[in-house]
Amino acid sequence: MHEPAGDFKAGPMSGAARSRSVMWGVVAGTVISLLLLPLALMWAAFSVMASDAGMTPAVQTFMLVSFCIPLSFVIGPILAWAAWFMRRNRLAVGVLFLPMVPLVAAVAVMANA
Repeated sequence: MHEPAGDFKAGPMSGAARSRSVMWGVVAGTVISLLLLPLALMWAAFSVMASDAGMTPAVQTFMLVSFCIPLSFVIGPILAWAAWFMRRNRLAVGVLFLPMVPLVAAVAVMANA
């Protein structure tokens, strides 16, 4: 079989070893996300009640951000596992905090409304 020469030998899977501590962090993040998913779904379902006082741009933004929260609780752990399998340890840890982005945005919208 033809053996590639030069830098082409080193692929994405030949880099650093998979970190067990990052793996346990991803496991914990996945469990926490799954436990918080029903609460996030309830938040998204009840966010439409914010429009009772009238549809303002702040209310529309709050509702849009609220619908993104359950998505981030599903997508965050999936991307973290994908990053861990590709041996991108820092990316795996960073992606675990993806659900915090819409939560912080929702709190900021509520504080400024």
